[in-house]
Amino acid sequence: MDSISPNVFGLIIPGEPMITEFQAYEDFLFIDIPKPASITTIGLVLTTPLPDGFGGSLYYSIPPFENLEFIGAVGNLRPSDIFSTNFALNPNTNELSTLKLVLRVEPLENLKTLVELSTSIDVQKEFVKKVAKNLYNAMASYHKEGLIIGPEGADYLVIPSNFLERW
Repeated sequence: MDSISPNVFGLIIPGEPMITEFQAYEDFLFIDIPKPASITTIGLVLTTPLPDGFGGSLYYSIPPFENLEFIGAVGNLRPSDIFSTNFALNPNTNELSTLKLVLRVEPLENLKTLVELSTSIDVQKEFVKKVAKNLYNAMASYHKEGLIIGPEGADYLVIPSNFLERW
């Protein structure tokens, strides 16, 4: 598509009014978002149907604003959705004072590929794995061989009752 009507999308950031006015640049619409780490989810809405075979995509871009990172997509069959941003967990975005949210109208085939690729990368799962590994390592630091005598080959871990508070 050559140009996007600036009124085709609505962007919802929890606690804020819906955003329907965007700046246009070539085949993109964009808006500057302050304090991205405080935004955990974003809603994207089609306010009018798109031409058949097209969908709307949502990206973010960080300074110097040369690359786009895919967040999610909507289309005529699913005209609204809520996306997790993971800005607070992402070391590239968690300390930024601002970033750009970018909207595009793209062929559904392109969006299908982007959606498939994005589902294979889950920042939240990686974060949980790191927390669990940190907890395991902290608990393992209390391991003392031979402290408790049990059946042959048994290994026990004894931790203080206030371990979780101290962790």
